[in-house]
Amino acid sequence: MSRDRGPDDGTARELRRGGDTSTLIGMLGGDLGNPFHSRLACGLEREVRAHGLQLVTVNIDETSQSEHQLTEALLERRVRALVLASTLPTHDHLAVERRHGTPFIFVDRPPVGLSADAVLLDNRDGARQAAAHLLALGHTRIGIVGDRSRLSTHRERVTAFGAALAAAGVPDWREHLVEGAHDMDTAQRAVTALLRLDRPPTAVFTTNNRITTGALRALHGHPSPPALVGFDELDMGDILGVTVIAHDAENMGRQTARLLLERLDGYTGPPRWVILPTQLIARGTTLHRQSHLPPDPDNVATPRTLGVASMLASTRQLAILEIVNRDGGAQLRRLADLFGVSTGTIRRDLTMLDASGLVARVHGGAVRRPAAGHGQKPLRSAVMARQFARAAIAADAARMVAPGTTVALPAGPISTLLAHHLATVPDLTVVTYSLPVAQAFQEHQRRDQTLVLTGGVVTGTQGLTGPLAARTLHAFHLDTAFIELDGTDDAGVPANVDEETAELNRAVLPVTDRVVCFADHTAWHRRGEHQVMPAGALLLVDARVRSELRDDLALAGVHPVIAHGRRLSPT
Repeated sequence: MSRDRGPDDGTARELRRGGDTSTLIGMLGGDLGNPFHSRLACGLEREVRAHGLQLVTVNIDETSQSEHQLTEALLERRVRALVLASTLPTHDHLAVERRHGTPFIFVDRPPVGLSADAVLLDNRDGARQAAAHLLALGHTRIGIVGDRSRLSTHRERVTAFGAALAAAGVPDWREHLVEGAHDMDTAQRAVTALLRLDRPPTAVFTTNNRITTGALRALHGHPSPPALVGFDELDMGDILGVTVIAHDAENMGRQTARLLLERLDGYTGPPRWVILPTQLIARGTTLHRQSHLPPDPDNVATPRTLGVASMLASTRQLAILEIVNRDGGAQLRRLADLFGVSTGTIRRDLTMLDASGLVARVHGGAVRRPAAGHGQKPLRSAVMARQFARAAIAADAARMVAPGTTVALPAGPISTLLAHHLATVPDLTVVTYSLPVAQAFQEHQRRDQTLVLTGGVVTGTQGLTGPLAARTLHAFHLDTAFIELDGTDDAGVPANVDEETAELNRAVLPVTDRVVCFADHTAWHRRGEHQVMPAGALLLVDARVRSELRDDLALAGVHPVIAHGRRLSPT
């Protein structure tokens, strides 16, 4: 049920029964005309309805006055819980209701001045992906068209995007920043104004889907349109060929419902914030517009200006791939200078890209991979799909690790990729029973990290097993234990193929606070008889695990989370 202003008489009667007996959940949506908010509400409604609850959504039009009035109207009638996509600068006025036991779940924008659960997007990482993509394509004069400055999502995206440009030697990025484009018409006028500058930007970053739609209107029919990256997926964005920072709004609704239902079931623990990943999907508005770059030395990313040594390996490899595909090839030394890293680091990047079938290694660098011959393309596509799937899982798993914690990493290809991500996390203690994982950390050599290799008998996958490995694990108290699963049992639930590996994975269960399991789609091609995953563990899988297989998991009581990662997915 959806209303633009407030609950109708029938709903009000239901709400007046009281918070303990009402079956209604209130949701204050930012702007239900926005596909993002409507999809979020759809994901939330399906989950609460399955538990006998009804969702009442009200449209606050993203104005403070409406939000105050509608929040008060719902709370006076004692809803069971309230979901807020809030635009207010502070939420301390809700503290009294919070103490009275009304659960608040914030979505898309975090609570300020109030201790509450929240489900948010990784806005900063999404903006950094967009900046890295455009910088890798040679753009440095980039327009930014954003929403109202009081919105936290806008501030996070603009700040992170600008920081990435500044780190790449573009200190004057604010000269092409336009804020306050809250609707499509305003956004269209803002982009049109940028295009009329004496030196217009060669690329534009828009901070939400409405602004992107307005930008497309402004660019329509332009003889030499700038490249365009938009935050949020668009309806028909794939058909229109728009490069976007995508995320799953319905999954955000489902995650919100999970936190809400746990509160209603009696969970009284500290607030939990779920940070959901974003994914760059590169399409024609950037990949087909490189030829429009003018021969302007101020607009070319040089070794001096593209100082992005701090980017994650997966993001850097994506940028390298785009450079090789654009120029036909790249030299090892030039790439090292360009990204501010060692030639050894670039050599490893090229090796991974070559193994994935994306570039061809040659002496001193890499060249564009020639088209596959007859019979080779399916195999290469399968290898690429597997590599991208594993990279996505590793990237999302890395987001779950906080500085100053202790984690366990097993043997396996996903775990090795994860190790390269975690090697950048400060003050981390890593306990591993994998030689490749240990080597990954050694390559980065952070002095504030502690690496513990368990010892034991070396397996064919370079893992360590046996009593010595188990005893070492039991000497630690772990914050998070990661478990890699490489097969599935008769019920279609991921498990381990090898018994010794499964035994060691089970050894971490008694000494960890949290278990995160992961399996890519190829696990469903192998029989795994040794079940490891405990009840309640988080399972990360990639998007290529078919929906019917995910349904089988749900029947078995396992609810997987789809990993999207930071990289391009092959189509």
